[in-house]
Amino acid sequence: MLMAADIVLYKSNVVPVGVDQAPHIEFTREAVRSFNHRYNTNVLIEPDMKNTIIPKVLGIDGKERWVKA
Repeated sequence: MLMAADIVLYKSNVVPVGVDQAPHIEFTREAVRSFNHRYNTNVLIEPDMKNTIIPKVLGIDGKERWVKA
């Protein structure tokens, strides 16, 4: 939710992210749609995702890291 708040706070309409961050952008889009629908407004901007040149940032050992929630 903190990442979503940062995106919405700065009124970003396009967010450059790696493919591993795509779920966070989709969560933000859903939260914005829910808020706008609930309060019958379009005050929040639903951001689009733009994939970066580097799809994932590797750990310092050169391996991918997946954090389990």
